[in-house]
Amino acid sequence: MVALSARSSSPTAALTRHANSAGIILGAFALAWLAAFVWWWLLPPSRSVELAIPAGTAVLVRAGQVPPGLPRELVVRRGDTLVVRNHDSEPHRLGPLWVAAAASETTVVSAAFFADGSLLCTIHPAGALAVTPRARPGVAMTIPVALLAGVPMAFAGLVGAAIASRLDDGRSDPVDADVPPPPAEG
Repeated sequence: MVALSARSSSPTAALTRHANSAGIILGAFALAWLAAFVWWWLLPPSRSVELAIPAGTAVLVRAGQVPPGLPRELVVRRGDTLVVRNHDSEPHRLGPLWVAAAASETTVVSAAFFADGSLLCTIHPAGALAVTPRARPGVAMTIPVALLAGVPMAFAGLVGAAIASRLDDGRSDPVDADVPPPPAEG
């Protein structure tokens, strides 16, 4: 014989449980999107990118070798600050910058950096350094993050609600069922 609980016999109770579940799911996704939006909002609009030219670069470039430690491409976004530190004994050119030996130069990356896809330079044997633009992610990137984070949050919320409803479904503790109520004072 299968015992039916009072919870399952009421259509109103079933609708309430479904509405509660929908609220938990929507709340979890809203919370996940809010967290993703705050993450996106806190992203810096620009950053500082440092490029260090190692000692001996000019000698290696004249020999047709790529100096170790130098990137094959520069990944920056418009508005970034590019800091070029020359640790070599000879001056070097990198795009609009002419960096004296043992000195540093700084510039703000502009659209001109991306015009040709590379910067003329003296730090690579080819005479150019590839430049790749990196865009700041748009606010739409918060949606996939929210979807990925919202699924486990919604699952955890539903499991928590199911456990809470089992604990609070009107059944009393059998140990407390035989205890008489306290006497009235008066």
